[in-house]
Amino acid sequence: LLQKDVRVRTAFEPFTSRTGNGETRFERGSLVITASGQSLDAATLRQTVDEAAREAGVTAYGLGSGQVISGVDLGSNSVKVVRAPRIALVVGEGVNATEIGSTWFALSERLHYPTTRLDPSQLGRIDLDNYDSIVLSGGRYDGLGQPAVDAIKAWVRRGGSLVVFGSATTWAATNGLAPQAEREEAKDDKADDRRDYADRSTVQGEQRTAGNALSADADITHPLAFGLSRRDLFVNKETAITLTPVADPFANVVRIDAEPQVNGYLPDALRRQAAGSVWAQVNPIGSGTVVLFADDPAHRKYWLGTERLLINSLFFGNHLATNNRR
Repeated sequence: LLQKDVRVRTAFEPFTSRTGNGETRFERGSLVITASGQSLDAATLRQTVDEAAREAGVTAYGLGSGQVISGVDLGSNSVKVVRAPRIALVVGEGVNATEIGSTWFALSERLHYPTTRLDPSQLGRIDLDNYDSIVLSGGRYDGLGQPAVDAIKAWVRRGGSLVVFGSATTWAATNGLAPQAEREEAKDDKADDRRDYADRSTVQGEQRTAGNALSADADITHPLAFGLSRRDLFVNKETAITLTPVADPFANVVRIDAEPQVNGYLPDALRRQAAGSVWAQVNPIGSGTVVLFADDPAHRKYWLGTERLLINSLFFGNHLATNNRR
């Protein structure tokens, strides 16, 4: 719809309205399309919306009036315009091709939405204001020079939305774009100073996490989680990365359960580390935001529950913080 210049808004609070099916409740994240204020004529608009609804497998309801029975009024500030974001994916040397490929697939193949691919070396040399959202997946970004880091930070402060996950969250924290975890003091355990080489594979294998489903709680009233109908959510955990909570308690959107259900093998030490940790959060910086996921939210193109959070982070990027956004 956005690519066809349809003006789309989304409800940030629920409402109930009269439809052809009687009184119908619409939850947060429901899309609202008015007949007025559109570039398309009424007949073309209806056909365009009907086609989009059928393709997406959702129901489009016709409202006889802008007046609601209960909840927010459709003309209120709680029904906000959805922008057509200009999205850039960082792809190239040092970037985890599988992870950024999953994001590309979600946008290009599932949503048929265009993106721009940027090489890491371009980040300090091009005008980032040509993009609203930039995605950094797992990988190594040690090669990004200070000019690139400064350019990204300035772009976020001006209203850009940076989305990072996996090891890119560590890079973001190191460069002042996210809270940084305090280092734990090394344990003085001489018993582990020496091990037999023959035991190496077994010991390292026991300490490895390679894809687990962990139970978590998601704040479904937050725009990052719009579209989820239940708070209980299973997240992919394939790294030892955990997120340091941001100061705003309303911005720590997904938290792994204190005693998580685990599908897969997770060593006791990593289970304790993950238990109760933040998995998805929003960190406001200036007029922009940095959205962080501890692990790839679109893991291998089939983790659709958390992929929805990724999509929301891009299309609602300018609505994720309470400060004024562009």
